Amino acid sequence: MDRKDGTIEMLSSLRGKLEDTCKRKMRTPKDFDYLEKCIFLHTHQMVNASTLKRLFGYIGGVASPRESTLDILCQYLGYKNWQAFVSKDCADLVVDSTPIVCDHLYSDELTKGEQIHLIWNPNRSVLIQYEGNAYFIVLKSVNSKLMAGMRFRCHVFIQDEPLFITDLVGFTNQSVDYVCGKSDGIKFFLD
Repeated sequence: MDRKDGTIEMLSSLRGKLEDTCKRKMRTPKDFDYLEKCIFLHTHQMVNASTLKRLFGYIGGVASPRESTLDILCQYLGYKNWQAFVSKDCADLVVDSTPIVCDHLYSDELTKGEQIHLIWNPNRSVLIQYEGNAYFIVLKSVNSKLMAGMRFRCHVFIQDEPLFITDLVGFTNQSVDYVCGKSDGIKFFLD
């Protein structure tokens, strides 16, 4: 497809995929700052928030960025470049990988004794406490197979993604690995 031919439709598609990937609608200056950060974290290349604002029509100016900028945006989405995005060349698309751009929490950012409330469908609720070295203990449990007193390891909590825990003790006679929120993911809150 020629860059001028169908550009409006392709840019509209690009905008939609950018919002889907960062899981945020571009409505405020903070949203554009967040997208700028996500793009940089994934591609290690900078696309200024002002450029993104022009692309989304949030501010006036040239709405169609240079192809080098479009290449970076498409790389953030998992494509090799703008041309691969336009042609939807499946060979250039990374389908099994995606950057972590939603809220997440690493266990090494916690201090011993901090508590995290986890919820997932249907009506599961667990309160855990950090014990250090990526270990947690279950304090309270509602509608979950994780019971008070069980211990496990977890290095990262990712909002709206399944939670994978290891070395779960107390579920069987030996430690096991376990997943919470396999279909819809979990929500976490620091208590």
